[in-house]
Amino acid sequence: MDLLKRIGAYAIGILIFIICITVVADESKNLYHLFEGKNGEEKEVTAVGKTVSSDLFGSLKYYAVLEDEALLQLTRHSSDQEISLLTKQEFEQLDAGETITKNDSGITDEDQKSQITEHLIVIIVFSIYPLGFLVYNISHIPFFKKWREKGATFFIFIVSGILCLVFLMTYVFMGKSIISVVQSYSGDQIEVEAYISDTAHERNTGRFSRDSYYLHLSFYAEDGDEEIFISKEVSSRIYSQNHFSIPVRYPEGQPYKAHIAGTKFRDFIGSSFIIYSCVLIVTALLIYAAVLRRRKKKTGSFYKK
Repeated sequence: MDLLKRIGAYAIGILIFIICITVVADESKNLYHLFEGKNGEEKEVTAVGKTVSSDLFGSLKYYAVLEDEALLQLTRHSSDQEISLLTKQEFEQLDAGETITKNDSGITDEDQKSQITEHLIVIIVFSIYPLGFLVYNISHIPFFKKWREKGATFFIFIVSGILCLVFLMTYVFMGKSIISVVQSYSGDQIEVEAYISDTAHERNTGRFSRDSYYLHLSFYAEDGDEEIFISKEVSSRIYSQNHFSIPVRYPEGQPYKAHIAGTKFRDFIGSSFIIYSCVLIVTALLIYAAVLRRRKKKTGSFYKK
């Protein structure tokens, strides 16, 4: 019976190993094509306007719009031929009718940096299990048994480094989200009515994931000269209550920092909020465990101070 359990567990381990390797291989292939595609012939295209996408916390991504239809639709509904990712500086300097440089693949430098980062994160995360699986099995080969302790130490070091990197990146994103919220809600607020031209409800699977909701907003800034286009992520409460127009507020002089009027704390609770909360809880537990370990080392007990 024990033998069957071990065989079953090992078979599951091999299956997970194959799945992870398949994901890593696919992501590596996409990464290669990304580098290969960037070598295409460059050409100039005309921007008909510009837009931003804003998450629940107000963090922005900046785009040049290349087709008129894309001005009134969510960025997630637009192709690479209709919009192009920009830096904040490029976005601020861009006016409708100006040209930007793209290559045949439709990828700009900013597009490439963003996609490379996404592929590398996936490759790193899905490489942890295969690396551990190989180290574990190699260390049980008689010839390599004498290096088992060193191999285990090396693996723990690698995994710890990757986890520290993941935690650091999460804290960076968390910090940016907090700054975005503060910037959106501080200063003199201007309230206007925004027209809703496109919506999306994306159903996410998984025990802890939540569905995502999006509204495409358009309105005129306080000076009345420029029409602002924003693809805004919202909560299910806000999404279900608004169909044609919605009041938005923004700091004076910063219309792209617009947020939905009447937003409450619970409207910020989404997948990112859950991830941030989990990271904070795990960090607090690790700090507490380190304190207890230090106390036991000094006093011989976890409870004596």
